[in-house]
Amino acid sequence: TLRASKKAPGSQIHHQHGNKPNLARYVRGQCWVSLAWVIKRRKQFVSLPVLTRLVPGMGNTGKLIAAQTLIRAIYRLLDGRKVRVLVDSWYMRRVFIESMLARGFDVIGQVRIDTWLCDEPPKRQKGQRGRPRKYGRKYTPKRIAHLKRTVVTLPLYGKEQEVRYRSKVLMARFLKGRLVRVVWCELKSEAGHWKKAHLLLSTCQVPIGHRFSF
Repeated sequence: TLRASKKAPGSQIHHQHGNKPNLARYVRGQCWVSLAWVIKRRKQFVSLPVLTRLVPGMGNTGKLIAAQTLIRAIYRLLDGRKVRVLVDSWYMRRVFIESMLARGFDVIGQVRIDTWLCDEPPKRQKGQRGRPRKYGRKYTPKRIAHLKRTVVTLPLYGKEQEVRYRSKVLMARFLKGRLVRVVWCELKSEAGHWKKAHLLLSTCQVPIGHRFSF
């Protein structure tokens, strides 16, 4: 939230990620972390805000801590439910993902396209010497290109859009080898060209009905 006064709570200089031409690259403002409940209304998904927390301008409290505080405030209401925490790419860090998994929640979000992913290690042969391998073969762009590609039409950003994707269950090294579902996806532009690919990661390998969104 843009602010002009230095005296506003949590007011400090932030990088302007939206790249808006009428704003400077760095602007003064407040940083908020919001928690919302995502529900399906007819054929569309709607995000209903539940809690919002202002990130202080001073101290060690950052967005990751603020996000975990919001989850801690409501997680007891979700005992016995299947929950998926849908987050912005900035929150896809191991410390945050592991804290959600410890509460029994799965996490889905976008990660770096060059995230280190690999197969499961081959089974150890009888009589084989040396330490067992922790990771299998790394997934390179060449191997990704050989995966089956699927094209679907989905309601995204308020309109129907074509999406093509490749998906596989692999080990994520930044999660200490945890098996995750990864999806390489591309959107088609209005000119008919496929845009730059993005990589999505989910700790849940099957769809779950309940979702949270940051």
